[in-house]
Amino acid sequence: MMKIAIPLVSNQSKGIPCAESNLQFMKKIFNHMIVNIALAILILASQTSCLSLFSSRQPLIPDANPTLFIYDAILNLSGQRSRALRKSLEGKRVWIVGAGGGIGSQLAIALRRSGAKLVLSGRRREELERVALECIEAHENTYENGTDFSDSFVKILPLDITSNDEIMMIAAKKAVSYFEGIDVLILNSGKGQLSPATATLGLHNNDENVDRALMEINYLGPVRLLTKLIYIDEWGKQNVDGNTKKGHVIVTSSVAGKMPLPLGSSYAASKHAIHGYFNSLRTESGNWLRVDLNCPGPIDTQFQERVYSPSKEESEDLDFTHNNISKEKLNGETSGAKMPPKRCAHLMLSAMVGPAQLMKETWISRQPTLFFMYLNQIFPALSMNIFEIIGPLRIKAWQHGLPLYKLSSWIKAVKNEK
Repeated sequence: MMKIAIPLVSNQSKGIPCAESNLQFMKKIFNHMIVNIALAILILASQTSCLSLFSSRQPLIPDANPTLFIYDAILNLSGQRSRALRKSLEGKRVWIVGAGGGIGSQLAIALRRSGAKLVLSGRRREELERVALECIEAHENTYENGTDFSDSFVKILPLDITSNDEIMMIAAKKAVSYFEGIDVLILNSGKGQLSPATATLGLHNNDENVDRALMEINYLGPVRLLTKLIYIDEWGKQNVDGNTKKGHVIVTSSVAGKMPLPLGSSYAASKHAIHGYFNSLRTESGNWLRVDLNCPGPIDTQFQERVYSPSKEESEDLDFTHNNISKEKLNGETSGAKMPPKRCAHLMLSAMVGPAQLMKETWISRQPTLFFMYLNQIFPALSMNIFEIIGPLRIKAWQHGLPLYKLSSWIKAVKNEK
């Protein structure tokens, strides 16, 4: 009897996955998840594994990304920080825009103490004069003989970052003329926002569209000023010796440039734009231009006094309960979560003198904001799901005039609505 061999056709060959292939697929997904979880644990461990090495000169809880935190710890614990800063910064010509207070003023004081020559810019001359005096005193106290360099090495140049191109060009020429060039430009000016995205769409402040104003102050203004300085000071061009003139720009961005910010949609958009532009600029001009992006989290400054927020009439027109959070409450309610501006400037200075390859982007913030930065980078879907829960809770707290960073406020706001 003749036997006929009939080929067996599996479900998989027909396009129907068999149980075995399903099992293999699930194993791959599981392995991928394990790798991601292990990576997250390694990153968190890198922030905490060296705690036993630190003394009172170094915070025990990490408040910066591992590269910056460890580099700063090495400078601090070696006892060579002051010498290293002076070696890198003495004689450097630094233009700080947004030097009238907060992070900018602390940067100016620390830079002058290390021997840098300063041009201080901001909108208010009286604030710049106060900071200039503090810079002079800090530098004099560095020397036993009290040498006074006030007349030659600290210059004041009032400037509004939203000025037209002609005024910006004049300011850039004047800044360059003080010390026959600029080595480092620090773009530290900015303005915040405290309102839901749907409210901001109709929000005007003194006949000024808030969305457009935030882009002008936080993004377009700094970009325009940098391009003027590059042109005036001839960064990227060859000098008579045949060497290319190099420059260094440091931009104060924000954690809002890396993840969502409920009640700060347009502010976050302007900071995301900063990252897009300056990261792209670095790829085009990296051979002659060093670009550092610093991303601070909540800082204990008067920044909240300069936020855009709806007036009572605008809030009512937009069907939002008017928030009655005072400026004092905004500036004081999160003091435990906010970093002192002096510590932020300290870390930014460490990044400034650190290796360019390691300091392209730095994160500077206390916990839990720093943890959420990593969560957003490693598990973006999970992070977005969490922010979709946090966002409405913050809005409810804002509507009822409650502190925005406290879980108890969110719970109270929900109870009030019920």
